[in-house]
Amino acid sequence: MNIADTPYAANYNSFYRSLRKRTLLQGGL
Repeated sequence: MNIADTPYAANYNSFYRSLRKRTLLQGGL
């Protein structure tokens, strides 16, 4: 089973992007 083919992967990707955006705004923790 390839995890990249699951809807979970898409949710994780969007979550990771927003999380990274937040850390960049906080000074790149």
